[in-house]
Amino acid sequence: FVRHVDFSEDGRFVFHPSEHVVHVFDVMSGRLVATLEGGHYAPVHCCVWDSIHQRLFSAGSDKAICIWGIESSQEDVDTWSDDDNIMMSSI
Repeated sequence: FVRHVDFSEDGRFVFHPSEHVVHVFDVMSGRLVATLEGGHYAPVHCCVWDSIHQRLFSAGSDKAICIWGIESSQEDVDTWSDDDNIMMSSI
C-alpha cells in the first residue's frame, strides 16, 4: 500500500509509488511520463520531492532509500563508496 505521494513544486507532476517502481504522471493530462525503476527490490511505499535539489526520494519494504534526480555532471556524482544505494535517472 502507498503511504505518501508527492507533487513537483509547480504542481505539474505527481510521483506515485507502485509495486517496485515510482510512476511520474503529468497532472493535467493524467499521462504517464516516466517510470523510475531499478532502485527497489520490494514494494515502494512513499516518495518525497526535494524542489531545492530537483530530486525525488523513495522508500520501500526493502529498507532502501533511493534518490532519483535530474542527470547531473560527473562532478556532482558521489563516487566515494560502491555501497551507496543511489540510483540516478532522468525525470
